[in-house]
Amino acid sequence: MSDETQRELEQRALRNVRGLVDKMDGIERDDRRTQKRVLAALVVAVVLTVIASVWQMNRMAHRASDGRVVEMATPAAAK
Repeated sequence: MSDETQRELEQRALRNVRGLVDKMDGIERDDRRTQKRVLAALVVAVVLTVIASVWQMNRMAHRASDGRVVEMATPAAAK
């Protein structure tokens, strides 16, 4: 094998490795982007759940204190 052929094979191998490294970097970048989106969705879901819970508790508290009075009939005294 001549020196020129050896050099061409080495250059080709280096280009292949570089291509693989670039591909791996792209995959890692996409994974980080996906993780950020999932985290953002979880944060939004938690915030919405907290807001809904507070709203529901507030509704129940106002319902309990809306001024209506329920009188319970007392049972007749036992003889």
